[in-house]
Amino acid sequence: MKVEKINDEMSIYKKLIQTLESNYVILKNVEANAQLTQIYEQLIQYLKSLKYSDFINLIESNKLGATKRVSKDDITNEAVAQMTLDDVKQFITDPISSKKAIAKIAVLRFQMRNSEISSLRNKQTLIEHLRTLMLNRETHESISRLAGDIRNGK
Repeated sequence: MKVEKINDEMSIYKKLIQTLESNYVILKNVEANAQLTQIYEQLIQYLKSLKYSDFINLIESNKLGATKRVSKDDITNEAVAQMTLDDVKQFITDPISSKKAIAKIAVLRFQMRNSEISSLRNKQTLIEHLRTLMLNRETHESISRLAGDIRNGK
């Protein structure tokens, strides 16, 4: 398969439209759901009707229906306190979460010292360390539940 190198943003925009149009043809050929096909066609027409600058503004302002996110660089102590372990996992693996925000979670939720965090090479190393801590916590909770069940005769 030939991989094309796209050199400028306008080419990326045009390539996106071409890709969507190709996918639309496939949908039509496989006789996909009529409503889906119609919506897909409307989406393409809408994107083609935009000026390039409007398209960029649309993408950058998340007007495509994405949920509004808390800034991944500025998370409050209260937000960290309310996070479940699943929320923490999702947050730390989100590419737009900053190392600063992840470090804040490490300090508040896992009692890591700033010196420990500073000694980690990069964001990915911090994420792996937090994953290990979460796995350890889950393991301890499972052992505690099992021990309680055994004591209670379950």
